[in-house]
Amino acid sequence: ADLDDKRLFLQRLTRKKDESTIKVNYVKALNDYDEAQLVFVFRLCLYQHYTISGLHMNQHERSL
Repeated sequence: ADLDDKRLFLQRLTRKKDESTIKVNYVKALNDYDEAQLVFVFRLCLYQHYTISGLHMNQHERSL
């Protein structure tokens, strides 16, 4: 009975550790996803800024 109790205790401990690891990995994945979205939006804004700036430059050159 003592060995069975120890085995059950270790199984529960392992299960809790696995669940904690899964939660930590999930949170890390969410953070990575959020960071990737921010980088994408930042790059998109830069692209649009330079595209608009380029259009203004081209229009200015044409008027000269």
